[in-house]
Amino acid sequence: MAFDTYVVPADVFVPLLVAAYRARKQEIHDPRVAHAVEILSAWDRRSSKQSVAQTYAYFWGRAYQELYSKARFERFIGYSRYRIDIHSANEQTDALRALARAIDQIPEKSGKADVPWGEVNVVARGGEFPLGGTGLFDVLHPDDGEEQKGGQIFDNDGWGHMMVVEEGSPKKIWSLLPYGESENPDSPHYNDMAKLHSRTEMKRFWFTPQNILAHTEAVWGSKDRMNGLIEKCGSEPVTCDSKPVQ
Repeated sequence: MAFDTYVVPADVFVPLLVAAYRARKQEIHDPRVAHAVEILSAWDRRSSKQSVAQTYAYFWGRAYQELYSKARFERFIGYSRYRIDIHSANEQTDALRALARAIDQIPEKSGKADVPWGEVNVVARGGEFPLGGTGLFDVLHPDDGEEQKGGQIFDNDGWGHMMVVEEGSPKKIWSLLPYGESENPDSPHYNDMAKLHSRTEMKRFWFTPQNILAHTEAVWGSKDRMNGLIEKCGSEPVTCDSKPVQ
């Protein structure tokens, strides 16, 4: 679940768009609408970085807010979303109008109609790395950020850290930060976790003093002091009076 990108609101707005298109199929002469509805109807509803449908969904959501209001759009986000009548003529008209605007905006911003979400949604940290997830639809993995002039989204918001623990003896722990441990652009740890994030991978989180020492690249002071600390505290995680090594 740590990297889950399922777009729950799509369980409502995709059937709404499909129903709206079918009800007005004879009136719609723009083949791009049929194409977009076909992509959305076949969507697995995950905002993965490979998903073209997610790009249509994102720009549809933005267009819906621009045309109507944020409050009206947020009906799709809240738990009461299933009360939206997807067979309502007014709901269908509004949804299709937003889709038409999204269809115009995507090539204006990205230069083509069908754009994988990872080409839009990126983390910029010593390079650009494609990401899944979205904050717009309140998914469990909510990467989000400011839209740039070229239409890309540079993610800088959504989550602060991630940790997964496998209980056992010993415990196995994995963790991830959004960017990297270092703020030095010349350090390999400036964007190493951004790259892991893009690949939906996590790094091991070393828990015991021995493992921490074995995987330490640099410390303030001497490793001998850390070895002394391990001897003092034994093989268990450090719970004694362990002042920072300086």
